[in-house]
Amino acid sequence: MKRAAVVLALVVGAVVGVFALAEATQNRPDVVERGSSSRLTMTIANRDGPAGLAEAQALWAVCNRTARSLKLTAPVASLGGGAYRVDVTPAVGHNARKRLVGCLEDMTLDGLLGRVTALENAPAR
Repeated sequence: MKRAAVVLALVVGAVVGVFALAEATQNRPDVVERGSSSRLTMTIANRDGPAGLAEAQALWAVCNRTARSLKLTAPVASLGGGAYRVDVTPAVGHNARKRLVGCLEDMTLDGLLGRVTALENAPAR
C-alpha cells in the first residue's frame, strides 16, 4: 500500500511538472493595440568593438522575425559608439519582448553581441 502511494505521488508530480513546463514555454501571441509603438535602444558589438550600421540592420532583420508583427516606422538609426535606435509599431508586447530581447542578446549572428539598453512602449493616441 505504501509503495502504491509513493508511485502515485511520483506520477502526479511528473504530470504536474510536465504541465508547468509546457505553460512556462508557451509561445503565445500578444494582444495588438493599434496605434501603439515602441522605441528600442541597443548597443551592438563585434570582436573588434562597436558594430557598424550594416551589422545592426542585419541583427535587427533576423531578430525582428521573432516578434512577428512589428514594423519599422523609421530606419535603424545610429546613435554613435555602437548604439542604435529602432522605432516600431505596434508596441512590443510581453511575450514578444522576451523573444526579441533574447534574440538580440544571445549572439544570434556569429560575432555580434547585442544588449538592449531600453525598450519603451508608447500607448495608442
